[in-house]
Amino acid sequence: MMKKIASFLILMLIIVVLVGCSSSSPSKTVNGFYNAVNNGDYKKAISFFSSRVIQSVGIQKLQLAIQYQKQYVDSKGGIKKLNIKDEQIYDKNALVVIEIQYGDGTSESGNVPLVKESGKWKIDLSK
Repeated sequence: MMKKIASFLILMLIIVVLVGCSSSSPSKTVNGFYNAVNNGDYKKAISFFSSRVIQSVGIQKLQLAIQYQKQYVDSKGGIKKLNIKDEQIYDKNALVVIEIQYGDGTSESGNVPLVKESGKWKIDLSK
């Protein structure tokens, strides 16, 4: 139970701390990140983080965190569905509210902060 709680907290930390892709909207970036995690594509998942996250956390730590998150997602039966509950854009910042539905029937909610870098939305550190 504690391992699952720790996994969820790490996932939320990743979400709150990570960044983005070449998507046209914050929601598409969040979807892309979770698809990459669900598919075990660590390199692609890292590409969704902002440069600030990559510089402050480091690629090796991000990769380990994503690998750990993939194990957590797998233990929940994979991501069945990612629901975007809300998307708020404030100039070059955004917040996406999500609900993740897992294959085992459980769900979790969270907020994903993003920043626009070079015209692309990236998952960023919360402020």
